[in-house]
Amino acid sequence: MVDASLSPGSGLRVMTFLFTDIEDSTRRWERDSDEMRAMLAAHDELLLACIERHGGEQFKHMGDGVCAAFESATAAVAAAVEAQRSLALPVRMGLFTGHAEPRGGDYFGPALNRAARVMGAAHGGQILVAESTAVLIDRTDLTDLGEQTFKGVSEPIIVFQANADGLRGRPQRRERRTETTGNLPSRLADYVGRAAIQQCLVDAVRSRSLVTVVGTGGLGKTRLAIESAHELVDEFTSGIWLVELAAIDSPESVVDAVANTLGVTPRPGMSMIESLGSALSDRSMLIVLDNCEHVVHAARKVVDSVCATSPGVKFLATSRERLLAGDEQLIELEPLDSTDGADSPAVDLFVRRAQAARPSFELGPDAAVVTEICEQLEGNALAIELAAARMSSLAPTEVLDRLGDRLRLLTRGSSELEHHRTLRRAVQWSFDLLDDEHRNFARLCAVFADDFSAASAAAVGDLSDEYETLDLLDSLVRKSLITTESIDGRTRYGMLETIRHYALEELTESGAEYEARRRHAEHYARMVESAWADWDGVAQVDVVDALEHDYADLRAAFRWSVAAGELSTAETIASLATIMLFGRQRFEPVGWAEQLTPLAEQEQLVTLPRLYIAASVCVYAGRPSEAVSY
Repeated sequence: MVDASLSPGSGLRVMTFLFTDIEDSTRRWERDSDEMRAMLAAHDELLLACIERHGGEQFKHMGDGVCAAFESATAAVAAAVEAQRSLALPVRMGLFTGHAEPRGGDYFGPALNRAARVMGAAHGGQILVAESTAVLIDRTDLTDLGEQTFKGVSEPIIVFQANADGLRGRPQRRERRTETTGNLPSRLADYVGRAAIQQCLVDAVRSRSLVTVVGTGGLGKTRLAIESAHELVDEFTSGIWLVELAAIDSPESVVDAVANTLGVTPRPGMSMIESLGSALSDRSMLIVLDNCEHVVHAARKVVDSVCATSPGVKFLATSRERLLAGDEQLIELEPLDSTDGADSPAVDLFVRRAQAARPSFELGPDAAVVTEICEQLEGNALAIELAAARMSSLAPTEVLDRLGDRLRLLTRGSSELEHHRTLRRAVQWSFDLLDDEHRNFARLCAVFADDFSAASAAAVGDLSDEYETLDLLDSLVRKSLITTESIDGRTRYGMLETIRHYALEELTESGAEYEARRRHAEHYARMVESAWADWDGVAQVDVVDALEHDYADLRAAFRWSVAAGELSTAETIASLATIMLFGRQRFEPVGWAEQLTPLAEQEQLVTLPRLYIAASVCVYAGRPSEAVSY
C-alpha cells in the first residue's frame, strides 16, 4: 500500500494509475458495430468489476479505454492481471505510480500522462508496468524491457511486462529514441525590445549553474526567460523544462512540482529531493523555475541539492528577489525604454498590442500621446499591453487622461497567469508575499512624492533604530518593491508610480494615512528648519542642493498641512523654502507663502512676520505691488 500521506503539501497524493485501451478498435467498429457495441459493454462491466474488487476507482473513460486510480500498486497490478485473463477483446494496459492532485472526481498531474504513454507502448493483451510501480509490488513475475523514451517525458522510463498464467502478452522491446524533449511554450513572433538583455542572459546560462531574472511585477521576466531558453534548446540533450511555481501554495510542494514536471518519482530509501538529484545526475538539462518569489527558500534548496549531484543541470529562475543559491548570477530586468519616442521599444510594444486589439490603429499624430502613456507607465510591459488593449474602445488621449486611476483602468489582461491578468493583481501579488511588518512599511513609503532618504523613511515609519530601517528598506529593494539610486554618494530610495498607487490605496484603507502624512509633513518641516540653521554659511550650496532633492516632498508636505489645518507646519515649510530656494529661481514656494497668508492672519500665527517676508519675495517674480503690501 502506498500511503497518500507520503506526499507533502497542497493536496497531492501518491497513486498508481491504470490506463487501458482496446487495440485496433476502429477496424472492429467498422467491421461490425453491433457486435463491437455488445463486446464493449461486456468489456466495460468486467473492467469496472475488477477495478472495484481490488479497491480501485474508475474515474474516467477515454475512447474505448478507462482510467483508474489505486492507493496500492500491488492491487492495481492484480486488477489488471485479473481483467486481462477474462477480457475477450485485445486490451493494452499501462501502469504508473506518481503524484497527482484529486479534484472534482478527476486527477491531475504528469503521472497521468506517463501512465498513458506506458499504456500506448503495449500491444493487445499486454500489461506494461513502469519502474515507479514495479518497485512497490511483490509476488509478481516481471520481465525487464529496459529504458524507454516517450514523447513529452523528460527522462526515460524503465518498463517491465507483467507475466502471469493466462495472459497473452509477449515481451516486446521498443526502440529507444533520443530526441530533445521539453515543455517550453511557443515563442512570440513579435518579442519586442529585449535583444541585448536576452543575449546577456543566454551567455550567463552557459557559464553559471543558476541565473535569476529579477524585477518588479509586469516587466516581462517570464517571457524573457522563455524566449532566452528557446535560444538554448540545442545545448541541452535532456531538454528544457518550465516549472511554473505561481500556483504553489506551500514551500514544501516546490520539490514535488519540479519532480512532477520532470517525471521523477520517489526512489526506494530516498526522499523526493534526493530522488530528484539521483534521477538527474547524468542529465544535460535546463530547468526554468518561474515565479519563485513566494517560495525563495524552497527553490534555493532544490537548486543547491540538484546542482550538487547533477553537473549537467542548470537553472534559470524568475523572481522578484534573488535566490542566493550556488553561483547565482543576477539579471536585473529594467523597464522598457521610451526615450526615443515612436522609435522606442515601449512605443513599439504599445503599437503592436493596440493593432491586435484594433487592426486599423495607426500611431500617426498620436505618437507624442502614446509616448507619454509609456513614460507614465514607467516602461512596465504589462501596463503598456493593458493600456494598448484599451485602443479597441478608447483613443490614446482618453487613456492618458485616465492614468491617474490606472489600477482600475488597466484591467483587461489576457495573461495565462492569474496574478498577471490585471495591473492591480500583478502588484497585489508582490504585496501579498510580505509579512505584516514589511507590508505596513511599504504602505507608509507611499506618502513620499519622490525619492527619499533612509532617515526620511525612518521618520515616516516612526522608527528610532537606524539599522531596523535599513533592514526593511533592503528587504523591499530585494523584493523589487523599492528602487535605489546613488546621488552625490548617497543612496536614495523610491517607488515606481504603479506600486505607489497600490500602496497608497492600502494605506488609506488601513486607516493609517493621516498619521503617516502628519509624520511626513513634520519631518520635512524639521528638515527645512535644520537647513535654515546652516544656510547662511559655507554649507549653503550643499544645503540648497539637499532641498532640491526633496523638493517634491516639500510641496506634498505643504499641501497636506494646509488641507489638514496644520498651519504652523505649513508656514515653516513655505517661509523657509521660499527664502532658501528663490536664489535657484524656485518661485513656487512664494506662491505657497501667499496662499497661506490669509489663513495665518486668521489664526494669528506667531510666525506671521516670517511669512510676510517670504511672501514679499514675489517682487522677484514680477509682482512689486503685492510685495509692498506684505
